[in-house]
Amino acid sequence: MPRVYKKWNYEKVARLKSIVSSSETKEEVINAASVYIGDTVSESYINRHLVSYGYNTIDDILNLKRITSKSVSPEAEKLISFITKNKRSSFTMNDVCNTVLDCSPKKAAKVIDEAIKAGYNINVHDDTVGYKKPTENESIISISRDSNSTSHKIGVISDIHVGSKYFKKSWLKDHLQYCYDNGVTDILCPGDLLEGCYKHARFELSHVGWNDQASEAIDSLTKFDGIKYHFIDGNHDFTFSDSIGIESGKQFEVLSRSLGRDDIKFYGSRGCSLLLGTTVIEMWHPKKNLSYALSYQLQNHIRDMANKPDILLAGHWHQFIYFEKGDVHAFACGTFQHGDSPFGKSLGGSVAIGGLTLEWTKDENKINDMKVMFRKVK
Repeated sequence: MPRVYKKWNYEKVARLKSIVSSSETKEEVINAASVYIGDTVSESYINRHLVSYGYNTIDDILNLKRITSKSVSPEAEKLISFITKNKRSSFTMNDVCNTVLDCSPKKAAKVIDEAIKAGYNINVHDDTVGYKKPTENESIISISRDSNSTSHKIGVISDIHVGSKYFKKSWLKDHLQYCYDNGVTDILCPGDLLEGCYKHARFELSHVGWNDQASEAIDSLTKFDGIKYHFIDGNHDFTFSDSIGIESGKQFEVLSRSLGRDDIKFYGSRGCSLLLGTTVIEMWHPKKNLSYALSYQLQNHIRDMANKPDILLAGHWHQFIYFEKGDVHAFACGTFQHGDSPFGKSLGGSVAIGGLTLEWTKDENKINDMKVMFRKVK
């Protein structure tokens, strides 16, 4: 085959991604891509260009629908791709019928319904169709095994960043083992389980694409008898939602169950409230970075809350903070990503690498005897 390389741009890489999406096997992808490019190319060559333009890897694209049982029709795939690429806009049903699908309103309604039932983030309101941004879960969800219990002990892990070459897997597993050995039955994670696919961090990845990162995350979350993991999506997890139109955490829970893991539960993006006995725990992954006063944003968040929890667990900042404000015990929960990461360096100081265990009793009104241990890795 003659050596004819094409100058890469977004349009040509989008065509490459389309080749992957329309193929059934990796071999088909490589053969079709080689014909398109004009030379025999490798899997790594294709992946490098896909990732550099914000797409997932070949394995990720091919496995995503099979893993999550979200196979949809070609018309639904076309709609999903269009909505995801134009997530900042909304469209009328007339636009969907004439511009996107070239079909009747009745057929368009069926395609939209198919995509929504398959779990894609599509919002329909009156006559408009658009991207549905994942949101916080506003209900209070019970994770209690004994609703009458007043004494509790939990583990906390945050900002794990599986897929980053700075993720410290052995340190995470050590903390999980410590939790199990010390009687913890529930481990909470307020976001950023995965490193995601930020373009600025694409050269800092150990695992590329949702499938590789999710598989590594399942291996990293050791399965113990009696322990449940509870987590939300953070901004890094959300990059996958942003790029492929589905909630990363929801996908991850489905994947884990397909692999026999019923100990992993997802509760939404950015935040949720959990009920353990009579204790209300809020997990929160803020959008803003820390201010000069480390506790400032936590204090403001508590001030602005209409219904205040007993415990507030915040991710995102890679710092450990603990204070009481009124009857709220507030925490910034550290990280398991080494401080040499670009974000760690941007903080201008040392990050808090490690995890938490919290133990307390609660009477009818407030928490008593809160015992806090942050197992910091130096």
